[in-house]
Amino acid sequence: MLEFLRRHIINVWFPRCIDRQAGGFFCDFDRAWKPCGPQQRMLEFQARQTHVAALLALAFPNESQWTDTAIHGFRYLRDVMWDHQHGGWYWMIGRDGVVLQNGSKHAHSTAYALQACVQVHLATREPGALELAREGFEWFDRYGYDNEYGGFQSWLRREGTILQIDDTSAAEPLGHDVGLKDVNVHGDWIEALTDLVRVQPNGTVQRRLQNLAHLFLTHLVMRDGALHYACYKDWRPQPALERYGYHFQNVHRFVTGSDLFERPKAFQSAARRLLDHAIARSNAGKSGGFWYAGPGGVPNKLENVLVLVKRRTWWPQFEALRSLALFSLRKNETDSRYAELFRTQWNFVRDRMCDKSFGGTYATCPSDLSARERPLGRWRNGAALHKGNVWKDALLHAETAGMARCSPAKSEQGESTNTGQMKSWPSLRCASAIQIVRPRESIADTQPQLQPALLRLSAMISQYFTRS
Repeated sequence: MLEFLRRHIINVWFPRCIDRQAGGFFCDFDRAWKPCGPQQRMLEFQARQTHVAALLALAFPNESQWTDTAIHGFRYLRDVMWDHQHGGWYWMIGRDGVVLQNGSKHAHSTAYALQACVQVHLATREPGALELAREGFEWFDRYGYDNEYGGFQSWLRREGTILQIDDTSAAEPLGHDVGLKDVNVHGDWIEALTDLVRVQPNGTVQRRLQNLAHLFLTHLVMRDGALHYACYKDWRPQPALERYGYHFQNVHRFVTGSDLFERPKAFQSAARRLLDHAIARSNAGKSGGFWYAGPGGVPNKLENVLVLVKRRTWWPQFEALRSLALFSLRKNETDSRYAELFRTQWNFVRDRMCDKSFGGTYATCPSDLSARERPLGRWRNGAALHKGNVWKDALLHAETAGMARCSPAKSEQGESTNTGQMKSWPSLRCASAIQIVRPRESIADTQPQLQPALLRLSAMISQYFTRS
């Protein structure tokens, strides 16, 4: 597993993504990992690469470059992407530092920036990291929270006023109609506030976490496990196809964060419903993987036209792998489907999503691409096979893969798969898995400690990676 982590995640992204001249991280890479594209600085990508470096600093304490890289990323978030006049983080700037998109701010990227600052604080004790996380929360909560109906308005002007559908002809950064409240933003904020609460308990943050969790469970998750993607301002759902990756993503959030929610059993139950629904609706069958989007129920065809989006995109595959692994080793779990699906999914990720020639993972399973998207054959360097862009970073790959190194595990030959090079993989989002961090405690005292269920999980995953 350590070989997989280095081959397909660490060695392909680092240090080539570090921009030592302009600061921050390069994002655009073709299939062979050559820089390409405009290299714009979207807040989400910059934050998530910073987050990865901080995780690696905790996982590999003897490799000093990860601390340096985490601080490099944090200082870019603080000095360049933070709006020092109006507050809040810019959504997009150019590599030259010129503010793009009229200096607008977005809830989705802000949640990831907040998380990155928390993780940098844990990994490096860089002065001001936790304070910037708190300031980022306070700014967006002040201007973006809907005090009438609850939840976040996603897209804000530079000074903090909310962009509505009649205010702009520009496309909303997440691709839906301007002014909607979506599962992507609110799930990300639940995860970000879970991290912040675990590190620095705060009444205001805790209340907002409970509020968002309640809204999510009440308005977005249905009794049968269906999940609305977007709602209008008053939380009436906008009819649309389901995007199944968000089911898997929030399974993990509900399971690992349920100890912080006021109704933990309700979230545990919702996690199972989401998982079962996504499996039933999106499973691609014996070949492995899960389709991107489709209807919440039958029929799958309308007027003899298939309404299922048959693409196995990278991030739902890793979210599915993580959620299936969690359910495979839940205490008293009696449903053996999850373990079998986990095996199938890992084989699919390993064999179909990883590039054995150049390393890294494809954005989409190559066999799902059309001939036009694969010019001159499957393995040529078409744009659809590019390894990096503003939306595709290393964080989810690293979080999912790193779970396998949480504890020593035995290989089939009886040898430990943990070589001692890597400490237990750090994770804030583990139920009852981390001590509350006090500002003056040492870094060693604040390492996240995994609960027994996750230790068993890591051992199981590690065995599968070792066999492969």
